[in-house]
Amino acid sequence: MEASELDALARLAQSGAHEALRALVEAVQEPLRACIAAHAAHPHQVEEALQETLVTAFRRLDQYRPGGTLVPWLKQIARNHLRRDLRDRRRFAELSDDRLDSAVIDAQLDRLERDEDADEREREVDRLRRCLGLLPDQFRTTAPPAKSRPPPTPAALPRSTAMAPAAIA
Repeated sequence: MEASELDALARLAQSGAHEALRALVEAVQEPLRACIAAHAAHPHQVEEALQETLVTAFRRLDQYRPGGTLVPWLKQIARNHLRRDLRDRRRFAELSDDRLDSAVIDAQLDRLERDEDADEREREVDRLRRCLGLLPDQFRTTAPPAKSRPPPTPAALPRSTAMAPAAIA
C-alpha cells in the first residue's frame, strides 16, 4: 500500500473510524513484523513486540502527523520496544554475570542504532524526492556529470611548485 493511502487511513483512524484502523493494522503488520524479526533475539519476541508496537501506536495515533512516514514512525516505535527489552535483558545478564549474553545484546543494540541511521537517510531521500516532485518540469533536470581527469604526474607540475631535495631536508 502506498504511503499516501496509509496516511489517508491514518487520518480516518484518528477521527475514530474503526474499519480504517483495522485496514491500517492489516496493511502495516508484515513490514513491521519483518523489521522486528530482523532485530529480535528469539522468535517469540516478534509477536510480543508487534503487539506492543501496535498498542502503543493506537494509543499515540493522535500524535502521528501524516506525511508519508507512517511505516517509519511505526518501525521507530518497534525499535524503541526492542531497545527497552534488550536493555532489560542486558541488566539481567550483567546481574547473572553472563558475559556472552551481554556481548550478544550489545551487538544487537549496536545493530538497532545502525538501522535507525539507515532509516533516517531513507526518510531524507524520500523528503528530497517529494520536494523535487513539487518543482516544475524545467527545473527537474540533472546536470551532466563532471568529466573526471586523472591527477597530474609530478613531471607535469609547474617547476615553481616542485621542491628541491635540499629544501626538504
